[in-house]
Amino acid sequence: MSIPFKKAKQDKPDPRGRVYTLQTSDGKKIFAREKALKQCQLFETLLRDSQGEESIPVHDVSHRALKIVIEFCNNHVDDEEYIPPVNSNGFVLDYKDREIFEKLDSKAFEEVIKAANYVNNARLVDTALMYTIRAMDGLDVDEIRKLFRLPDDLPAEAKKIFNPNRLELPLLELFGSSDFTINENGDSTKSEHENP
Repeated sequence: MSIPFKKAKQDKPDPRGRVYTLQTSDGKKIFAREKALKQCQLFETLLRDSQGEESIPVHDVSHRALKIVIEFCNNHVDDEEYIPPVNSNGFVLDYKDREIFEKLDSKAFEEVIKAANYVNNARLVDTALMYTIRAMDGLDVDEIRKLFRLPDDLPAEAKKIFNPNRLELPLLELFGSSDFTINENGDSTKSEHENP
């Protein structure tokens, strides 16, 4: 009696393309598929011009930032070619993209935007900027500072004058100009000086 053997599967090429090794500025490696990399104009050009090289140096981008860029590219690997919007109306922020950004601190977020710009991924740059705009919508200065973990760098004497609930900032008081005065309505008028 003979034992039936299954035919060995023939290796089919992966529709996502070959795997490439990206060498980051901090000496670490990231593996990425060709289809994901081609979303970035830098990599698309390098892949087109390469002669079968499977390692791509990315000297100006950290491992942490490039890993997020590749994660974003993987989320959009099956999307249509990206056409930048004319304006922000109708821009849909994908929940996967929002999850990526929400786990980043402000320093990492800045690194990712710089990395996206460096590798020339317009979809990621636009999405990050739209996320930023929507995250700030309706927030006051202190809330924006907390959102992006920004230090309070307003000088102490400016804090005495600046009231975030007032629409106008009496800059003249801040800079100590004696040529202008501010009346009780908040209007400034030029002081009349007598000629000696």
